[in-house]
Parts: sequence; structure tokens; C-alpha cells
Amino acid sequence: MAVAICAALDRYTGAGKSKGDWIHISRDAEAIVIRVPTGRRTTIPLRYGGAQLIELPPGGERRTELRVDLSELERRIVLC
Repeated sequence: MAVAICAALDRYTGAGKSKGDWIHISRDAEAIVIRVPTGRRTTIPLRYGGAQLIELPPGGERRTELRVDLSELERRIVLC
């Protein structure tokens, strides 16, 4: 819904933002309101796989691949 609101405001104001911009703007607005990072942190791992560091600065995201032995990591981790 937040992305749809961004799209409507973009059309109303003629700002000319892209669909990607709408995603970032709506994610950032939601994070400010609820005071918790939101958004793409769940879709980035699914797209790339492996171990990675995901940072969510305002207006975008940064992904850094972590070079680790995945079988050793899996052996030491418990997901509840």
C-alpha cells in the first residue's frame, strides 16, 4: 500500500520518480514511523543466496558477499 501511495503522490506532484524510487521511499518512510528497518532485507538473500551483509542506508541498500565456508556455518548455526 505504501508503494501505491508513493506512486499516487508522484503522479499528483509530477516528481517523475521510478518504481525503484517508490520502493525505497516507502520502505524508508515505514522504517521512520515504526523505528525498525523494513523492506528488502528478505528479498535480497533470496535473490543472491549464500552468506551476506545487507546494509539499509536511506534511499537504497548495500550488499556485501561474505566469503565463509557455508557448510561450516550451517554446522554451527541453529535457526529457531
